[in-house]
This record gives sequence, structure tokens and C-alpha cells, in this order.
Amino acid sequence: MTDSAMSPTGARIRLLQRLPGGEIRLAGPFTDGSVPAYAILSHRWESNAEQEVSYQDMIQGLGREKKGFQKLRFCAEQASEDQLEHFWIDTCCINKLLHGEHQAAMNSMFRWYQRATKCYVYLADVSVGEQNTTGQSERTWQSSFQASQWFLRGWTLQELLAPRIVEFFSQDGVKLGDKETLQDVIHDVTGISVDALQGRRLTSFRKEERLAWMERRTTKFEEDKVYALLGIFEVELVIHYGQGWASTMAKLEEAINVQTSVMRDLRITHPRDDKSRIEKDKGGLLAGVCDWIFDHRDFQRWRETADCQSLWIRGDPGKGKTMLICSIVDELTRTERQRYQLCYFFCQATDTRINSAVAVLRGLLYMLVDQQPSLIRHIEKQHHQAGRTLFEDVNNWIVLTKLFSDILQDPQLNSTIFIIDALDECSSQLTDLLHYIASVSARSPRVKWLYSSRDWPTIEETLSKAQQMLHLQLELNARTIAAGVRIFSEQKVRQLAIEKGYSESLQQEVLQYFQDNAGDTFLWVALVCRSLHAIPQRHVRQKLHKFPPGLDALYARMMVQIEESDDVEYCKAVLATVALALRPLTLPELGLIADLPEEISYSIEDIADIARRSGCFLTMRGDIREDRVVSFVHQSAKDYIIEQARNSIFPAGMSEEHARVAQKCIQRMCEPGGLQKDICRVRKPGIRRTDFDSAEIAKRMPARVTYTSSFWAEHFIASRETLHDDEYVHRFLQQYFLYWFEALSWMGNAASAVLHTVRLQAQVDERDRGQQTAAFLNDAYRFASMNRYVADLAPLQLYLSALTFTPVNSIVRKAFLQQRTDMFSLLPNVFPHWSATLQTLTGHMYWVKSVAFSADGTRLASGSDDRTVRLWDAATGAPLQTLEGHTGWVTSTLTGHTEWVSSVAFSADGTRLASGSDDRTVRLWDAATGAPLQTLEGHTEHVQFSADSTLLLTDCGRFAVSQDVSYQDQDHVPLAPVPHTLQLRGEWIQYNSNDILWLPHDFRGTCSAAYRKTLVIGQRSGAVSLFRASDDSPVELK
Repeated sequence: MTDSAMSPTGARIRLLQRLPGGEIRLAGPFTDGSVPAYAILSHRWESNAEQEVSYQDMIQGLGREKKGFQKLRFCAEQASEDQLEHFWIDTCCINKLLHGEHQAAMNSMFRWYQRATKCYVYLADVSVGEQNTTGQSERTWQSSFQASQWFLRGWTLQELLAPRIVEFFSQDGVKLGDKETLQDVIHDVTGISVDALQGRRLTSFRKEERLAWMERRTTKFEEDKVYALLGIFEVELVIHYGQGWASTMAKLEEAINVQTSVMRDLRITHPRDDKSRIEKDKGGLLAGVCDWIFDHRDFQRWRETADCQSLWIRGDPGKGKTMLICSIVDELTRTERQRYQLCYFFCQATDTRINSAVAVLRGLLYMLVDQQPSLIRHIEKQHHQAGRTLFEDVNNWIVLTKLFSDILQDPQLNSTIFIIDALDECSSQLTDLLHYIASVSARSPRVKWLYSSRDWPTIEETLSKAQQMLHLQLELNARTIAAGVRIFSEQKVRQLAIEKGYSESLQQEVLQYFQDNAGDTFLWVALVCRSLHAIPQRHVRQKLHKFPPGLDALYARMMVQIEESDDVEYCKAVLATVALALRPLTLPELGLIADLPEEISYSIEDIADIARRSGCFLTMRGDIREDRVVSFVHQSAKDYIIEQARNSIFPAGMSEEHARVAQKCIQRMCEPGGLQKDICRVRKPGIRRTDFDSAEIAKRMPARVTYTSSFWAEHFIASRETLHDDEYVHRFLQQYFLYWFEALSWMGNAASAVLHTVRLQAQVDERDRGQQTAAFLNDAYRFASMNRYVADLAPLQLYLSALTFTPVNSIVRKAFLQQRTDMFSLLPNVFPHWSATLQTLTGHMYWVKSVAFSADGTRLASGSDDRTVRLWDAATGAPLQTLEGHTGWVTSTLTGHTEWVSSVAFSADGTRLASGSDDRTVRLWDAATGAPLQTLEGHTEHVQFSADSTLLLTDCGRFAVSQDVSYQDQDHVPLAPVPHTLQLRGEWIQYNSNDILWLPHDFRGTCSAAYRKTLVIGQRSGAVSLFRASDDSPVELK
């Protein structure tokens, strides 16, 4: 267990039980699944803690004479009055003598208050007394209530916010009100938002606001001001007193930052945003249309009984399944928020973000952890090791199913409902997803599942294996669905009549036609309404009867209209591109890659007009013209284009169209304003990708790059074409690979560069003019694999770290070496070392533990685990001396220590060298000859000379150093100045405190030293690496 993580098992809760005769006894401990309903007490401890009834008192049957017993009796009687047999009080339900139990209880406290049926607040400093006729007593207790010390106690913050029902009582046991009736007074006293008092999720409030709630409160121990916030932030810490508030707060901040990092990397979409978008695209949820589902016996059985944990709603296209799911989500959010946390996901085949099994699990996990952050502990350890790639590499499905299964088995998991809409639109790994949810659907008694999809045999075959599964088939409820369609038709026609100025008779005629022809298909009504909206009122009667019943017939008529229009070729080009696009396209993106004349490609107005004229197959959403997104109005519309209208839309075949799109993508990326070095114009090479939010990156990224760079390779692979040397793909990679890798990295897709290079290799036939392309792709794969981490961390390091540490014979390195920012004066010239060092000083047999420059920068000392200190010429790297004498390992090279040398230092005048070792000695050496001068016994680790070279500073004290080698303790000694502009900070080399070069793992040091513009790093291998900045070394990219 670390400081920032608790064991996932949590704490079992003990309760007090009031027996029928009034006797009170301890009960439990109970596990999460067996806890009976209970009340919980919130109070201030007596100033003399000995007056509180303790756990030991309850075990021994003592404590009735203590002052705190009054609170215990009050709680027992009030709980009994509320029909609750069990209750909890912190003073006597935790065995504080057991450190582990006490620690687990503090981390579980918020959850215990949260799950209590009622919380009673006992206010010992508020008295009601007798009520007089003028109401004077009430005004008195209100004043006392507002001034109560309970509001200033640190621990009572969570006791106020966690429970759903909080009732306040005076010391007389008189109920004063509850959190709802007194919320305005409580808000005035505490400054806590009314929304928080009403039960809004605390994680939705900004961190700063939640911290402010604690500012005026006090605790007995300063660390408790932090520990009392654990539940507010839903994190767990190891409880440790004596470290102070600042140190404890730092651990809380660290735990919060870990949560933020995990959530940022886990997020692929926020399903709440998808739901809002879908509702807007479909014209919004109309009142009453879907209400029938809530009275359906199968839905009610799934909702109310424990033996039915899964419900599958299935039906043909256009039956309103997605809007039905949206209505169910709204209903359950409104009525079940106290019983269940709700997690949902909307699959859409036309959007690669949300059309895969991996995306479904990531979306559900994101919503789940967002609502119950304590579950993040299941992800933290692996995320700490792998970062974002945990969710993106080739093993992500295995990882995610394991994480999801672990969470489902967590005894602390709150009751949860998972909803997945449109399983049939999960285009990637649908079979894997079906098998997984069928296997886990009945695994946790606190979890319910609801799915929707088309009535596909493959889905039915797998889901039928799920235990406790109910099926709700919409076609078997045709009469009920038709009634919903009638309500939908009435509202849509009424809205159309208002907008277009229909007369009453015309409105009724349209409505009657809808009712005669729509059947039980919502989509038919929506599509015809869209068409009528574009028809002048005077032509409505003439056109109305040309809309045939049935979706396929309606789509066929729309195709005929396209064929008869003046824009037929343009409409077909747009439909073809949107049909094959791997995510919805913005208007500028559509114009750039559709097969349209150049003068139309750059006209957003023309593109939008063509999309509108494409027979209602397409829809546009978005308020800003440049950001409007084009997609199919429904999956069935896309299916019709691909299956029924294929010969018309793809006369040369879909593979040929994929090839055209791939070539157009590459063309657009290579045009001015396309791919380039530092595409987001950030200039500083150490800038992290996460320093910008996704919206800022999107604003900086050129429109011609966002889609094209992400998907050109996918389109080429789908074309099934063969890659040849010196053709457009090979030329593109030779000239733009590094810029393409950078662009992907800024968009958070560095891992896809690895995947694309692997998959493209399968398109090469080395026997047919493909040898050079194959060699480039193989090298590009190794380059992308080696540098994926740093590219995702700081994309501009591709031009520094990646080109620096890539082997000298790398094809990619040779192709782009001129793009390397010249911040160092020499490059590596030895292939095996993968190094950007000036030279490698070889001589130590074990780890180099310490390095130091002489004051004039001409000599370098290094200490190693081989028990030697070595002196080097800093300019040439030539060895000068090997100093022996330590009997331990040395971190500089002078032999004599008998254990490890851990530190070396030159005197400011350059005449002497000191070395510290694990043999508990400090040795002084003549820096010119290497002769030993003195051994100081009983000192270890750190050594450094003062500025005037007369004092030696060690971790055990400061000692005067003179010719007679006398020494004594000194205080306040100035350290020798070390003028330098390069320094090592973790995995980065900094120039004037700016991160400029990221070091791969093999090049990181165990120690470092700097002199002006030269940095030396000692490595575990025994090598000593020198880095020298150029005289005009820039901090920004040129």
C-alpha cells in the first residue's frame, strides 16, 4: 500500500443494535453486501474524550455513566422511532486500538455516511427550551443554530454532504429541521453551494471550491483537515499523523492529479455529450412519445426485480430505439438517482470514436469512475506504468475487460445500471463485446444491463446465453409503437404547420397521410417532414402523395430525385465520400477530400448546399459554419447507399473510391498549409501535449490535416492496392513521415503511427518494385515504436530526442536529420550506442554514482560502484588518473574506498578533490597527481567544498581543510558556485531551466554535474556521457 492508495477491500462496518427491550449492543462487523438499514450520528466530541462511550466500553458493558451516553441513547431512540433497528456512532463502533481498522474506517467514513438511511446531527450547543406565544424560543434556537460549533468542525463537512437525509436536533432531542428545510440557513453559514446540499455529485464541483468549504473549519490534528476531505474528493490515503498539514495536503493533491491523469487518458468521449448531440440531431425528445415503455411489464420487471438483470430492446431500423433509450436514460436519471448510478454509451457506426468494443468499455468505465472516483484504484497501477497506451495498444481489449471485471467484483461498487444503445453499430469486435457482456451480466447482484439493437441473429444467439435476460421486441408491440408514432406525427406536423404557415385543412391532410403510411416507423415521419420543410406550401398537396410508405421505398424515391437534379454528380460525390468516411466530416474536410472541382472544394456554402440537396440522406449539425459536421441521417440511410445504391454511387467500386480518398488525403497534406514542422506553432521543444486542451489543439491544427493525417492510411489499406517504390505513398513517407508523426501526436494518436506502419507493410510486394518502400516502412515502424512515448508526451521532441537517439543508420534519421534542431554541438557517431553524447568515457566496471567538474571546467571526476574515482580530461575524454583507496563502491575515480563512492567534488581552486563513500569515509586527493591527502572517518554520501576551498561540507557536518588537515564543525558556509546553463531534471535535460531534450531510459543517469554549457551524466552501465550545448543554442525551434 502506498501513500496515495488503499487496499481495495475497504473496511467492514460495525453497528449498534437496539433490542426490543431497549438494550443496546454491538452488531457485526458487516460486509458491504450484508449491511442492514441504519441511522448514523453526527456530533462534536466532548472536550474530555474520556467522557465518550468507547468501543472497549461497549465490549465490557460499561460507559452508561459517561456524558456521551446521552447521545447514544438519543440516537437509539430516534432510530427506533424511524423504524430503524441499527445505528452507528464513531466513538464506539470503531476499535481505534487496531491501527488497520482505524485507518480503513477513516477512508470508508464518507461512504458509511452516504449509505445511511438517515443522519442525525446532535447539536450540544443548541437548546430549544419551552415555546412561548411570541415564538421567541424559535428565534433563539435559530441564532444558536447559526452559531453552532458543529459548523466549524472539520469532520462534520462530510457528515453534512454525504447523507441524503440529514436531520438536526437540539441537545433536548427536539428536531429543528433537515438539510432541505434549512438549506438556505446552512448555505449562509457554511458558504456551501445549495446544489451540493441538494445532492449534486461533489466531483462536479471545482477542486478549489471544495477545498474552500474546509477553510474556516478546525480539527484537533492538523492532518485531519486533509483526511476529512478524502470522501469529498473520493480518494484514499494511508493515514499517518505527525507529517503536518502541508505534507498531507501534498499527498492529497498527488492523488487528485493521478485521478485527473487517468480520466484524461481513459476518455474517448463523454456519453452525455453524445446523448445531447443525438437528441439535437433528431429534433429533440418529444413529450409522451416514449412513455409507453415505462408501463411495459418487461421493463417494469427488469427495473424492480432482482432476478432480471438484463433487458434487450430489439427492433428494425426506424422504430425509434435510440430515442427510446434517451427517454429511458432521462427517466432513470430522474427517478433512480438515489438507488443507482447510471452509465450509458451510444454506438454509431459512422464515427470511429464510438463504433468499437474498446470504445464501449472505455465510455462506460469513464462514466462509472467519474461518478465513483474511488474505483480508479483498479486502473491507477497499470496506468502509472503504461500511461495512455494502456487503453490504446494492441492489448487494450484484454486490459479493459480485466479492469471492468475487477470493478464489477469490487464490494464497494455502488448499484449501477449500464446501458448500451445500438449494439449493431459496433463495427469492431462486436462478437467479443457480446460474449463479454453475456458473461458478466449476471456476475454482480448490484448491476443491471440494458441494450438495444436491430434484430440480428448473431446478436440474439450470443445474448441468449446471458442469464436472467428479458427480451422486448418492438415488432411484437406494434400497436403500442404505432400509438407513439401517431403522437410523434402530431407534434412534428404541428411544428411544421407553424413554421411553414399551413392552413388547418392542409395540416390535417398531412397528418392523415402520415397516419395512413408511417406505420410504426418514426424515421419515416422524420424524413418526410424534412422533405416537406423544403417544399413551398403551395406545392405540398401535389408532392405529399409521392412519398411512398416504407423506408426502402422512401430512400429509392430520394435517389430518383438526386438522379434528376442538376447537381447529380456533385451529390453522388459527396454521398460516396460521407459513406466511406471513418468519422463524421466537417464541411471543410468534406470539401477537401470529396471528388469535386477545386472551385467548389473550398466553398463552404457550396458544400453545405450540395449536402442539403442530397435527398435528405445527410444531416448537418453545429452552429459555427466551419465546424458544421455532415453525417447520415440514420444508419439505415448509409446502409441503403452502400447496399442498394452501390452501382450508382460507386460505379468503379468501393475499393477504387477508397484509393481516390487516400490519394486526395495525401495531396491535401502536402499542399501549402498542410503538414509541416511544429504544426501547432508552439516553438518550445519541451512543451507537453497536455499543456493544451483538445479544443486549443484543434484550433491550432489546420483543417486540411485533421482528418487526412488520421485516416489516409486506413483508406489506402481498404483500397487493397499494392505499394510500389517511388509512387505517391512512398514519396509522401520519405518527405513527410516525421511531420505526419508529429501531427498524429498532437491529436493524441501517436500510437496509430506504429499501427499504420505495421499494416502498410502488408501492402508491399517486395518482389514487385517494393524493396525501398518495405525498408522505409520497417525502419519507420522501429522509429515510431521507439519514440511513441516521447511523441505523445512532447511532440516536438521528435525533432530533438528522437533524431538524436535513433541509430545513425536509420533511414528515417537520414531522411530528416536536417530537421533536427541544432542545440548540441556534436551528434552520435557510433551506431550501437544510440547516443547523442559528445563522447563516452569508458573505464568503470560498474555503475557511475557521482560526477563533478573542476572549477575551471578542464577536468572531470567520476565515482563508481567499482570502488574507484577516475579523473578525465574534460575536453578530450582522455583518462588522467585512477584513484584507489575506498573499500566500498565509489562514485568518482580514485581508488581507496572500500564501499560504493557516492559523491565527488573539486575544490574551487582546482587543487584538491574530495570523495565520499558508503565505507563511511571522506577521502581528500591531490587533483594534479592523484595522491591521497587525508581520510576523514565516519562520514558518508554528499561532499562539497566551500567557495574559498577552505571548508569541506558533508552530509554529517562542515569541516575546515588546511595543510595540517585540521577540521572542525562550521555553520552557514557559502557553497562553491557552479555556473551552468545545462542541467538534468529527471528524464529531461534543461537549458536555462527550459526542457529541451528528453532522455530515453538507457541514457538516464544515476548522477550528473554541469559546468557552464556542458553537462555530464553518470550511467548505470559505467559510461559517463557528456552533453555540450552549442554556442548559440536556441530555446525555441527554428
